Amino acid sequence: MKLRPFAMLLAVAGLTLFTTVANAAELRLRCEQRTLPARSKVSVDGKGLFPLNAMYSARIISGSSQSTHTPLTAVGDEVEFDFDSNPADVAAGAQSIPANFITAGTVQAAIFDANGQMVAGPVTANCRARNPIKAR
Repeated sequence: MKLRPFAMLLAVAGLTLFTTVANAAELRLRCEQRTLPARSKVSVDGKGLFPLNAMYSARIISGSSQSTHTPLTAVGDEVEFDFDSNPADVAAGAQSIPANFITAGTVQAAIFDANGQMVAGPVTANCRARNPIKAR
């Protein structure tokens, strides 16, 4: 069976579209750095992950520090990872990081599948800085 040039072009375009859609995972990264008391807080959210309901982990890096969240099972195509230096948030399931984890106000993150393959990211974010309100 011979494909005509136009049919071949459509087949290649369709394959390219399928590949693009299959790799359409999104990563949303939010981070916050506080002083007095010092605190680092990072949230990594994945959406559009495939396969559905699979195990994923997230790695964050800031300066020379890095932390990898224990694997979590996605709910459908979404998974959320929290990293925090606040003991109450760690007790609620966040991955523990030091209060001074965030360096130079930026964090980089990526999401990995159970085989260690990066499926979303890397993404870099500038962290929100929250300082105490000064009394007048």
